[in-house]
Amino acid sequence: MTSPQRICFVIYDGFELLDLTGPFTVLSAAARKDPEKRFELCVAARETGQIRSANGLTVMAEHRLCDLAQSEQGVHSLVCVGGDQPQIGAAIADKTFTRSIAEAGQRAQRRISVCSGTFFLAASGLARQRRVTTHWRAAQRLARAFPDLSVDSDALYVQDGPVWTSAGVTAGIDLTLTLVEQDFGREAALSIARNILVPRIRSGGQSQYSAELAAQDEGETRLARLFSAVRREPEADWQIDNLCELLHVSRRTLTRLCQSETGLSPAQLVERLRLDRARSHLVETDAPLGQIARRSGFATLQRMERAFQRQMSTTPREFRARFRSPYAQESFA
Repeated sequence: MTSPQRICFVIYDGFELLDLTGPFTVLSAAARKDPEKRFELCVAARETGQIRSANGLTVMAEHRLCDLAQSEQGVHSLVCVGGDQPQIGAAIADKTFTRSIAEAGQRAQRRISVCSGTFFLAASGLARQRRVTTHWRAAQRLARAFPDLSVDSDALYVQDGPVWTSAGVTAGIDLTLTLVEQDFGREAALSIARNILVPRIRSGGQSQYSAELAAQDEGETRLARLFSAVRREPEADWQIDNLCELLHVSRRTLTRLCQSETGLSPAQLVERLRLDRARSHLVETDAPLGQIARRSGFATLQRMERAFQRQMSTTPREFRARFRSPYAQESFA
């Protein structure tokens, strides 16, 4: 009898618990549905024993990763879970640990990451020259640290050859449902999605969730006045000359500031801020779409629809249907 295909989840001190338990739940449910597939799920760390997660709960790592990496059976799928940057940085700095990830991943048929677990695949060389994603908050940091990667900051998950990467937390569930569909069939994936009450396919990308996108730390940026002004009056004329006048800078300086601090051009930044306003109105009010478009600075519904399609691969109507609050007001306050 052939050995079962081993799916190994890699954890470390301070890992994100849901990055482990979400995908683990999906894959274990699939294994129970079809025992003939012979999957074996396990958890490994640098050393065996209790490993404390970021929220304080501990998980038993029953294997040393280096032992699995050097075993005859090896690992079929290596899954690196995410965590906050200090914990990720400390784990990557452990060269023995990183070397074990590299060794196990080189023999694996799939190299998978959840959220900031992509940093492990990058640091160990397992994602070299690949297209990847990670949580939107960490995407620019990943791209700067590993310029050989092509980082997609909006995708919920990405497959590039044997490398599978996903965005924050629940996107790991999206990725593993896709793995289940690939290995066990569409019906199995749909059944598991129904049982855990998640959609099998979500429309749009990360940008639909990352409200107030580029301004998460606006108090520390030279663009704070721009963020504030566009949010206050999104329907104003925010051509580049008006933005330059607002900040008392040249076109060249404004373009450089926007690119270095947000990764966007001035026009793209204004559009994203207007999208943030439109998304809030769509979720929090029952106002007509045309009125929301005007209030958000798009002037016409057609322009707002094009922006949604371009930035989030969805429509305002679809976005409202999925995310509208049950406490939405009938109109603008």
